Amino acid sequence: VALTVALGVDCVTPAQEFQAVDGGRGRACRGSNEDDYDAAHYRVHFHFDSLEACKQHCKEAAFCTGVSFTEATHRCEVWTRVVTTSAKAETGSTCLRYGGPMPLRSHRFWV
Repeated sequence: VALTVALGVDCVTPAQEFQAVDGGRGRACRGSNEDDYDAAHYRVHFHFDSLEACKQHCKEAAFCTGVSFTEATHRCEVWTRVVTTSAKAETGSTCLRYGGPMPLRSHRFWV
């Protein structure tokens, strides 16, 4: 449950920062439907050792709306389009929507 402070700003607890999309595990992030996988909606990064490292990169990037991580390839997709659904993916893949504070959380402009 998000908290609202006197200024009307929603606060997100650390446990709410990332939410599993369609269960999260064995899923790959998508935009508005399962076929919405335009490369303009995310940036791909390789050599990430863990889902936690991928999530941290999202938190530090501007305009991150979610992450899709694949353990076998150490592939981290940092999504900039709102992630509303996912598609079935290989074992070791995870799709998470990011719900943390977006516009003011980072000085970085590229994900």
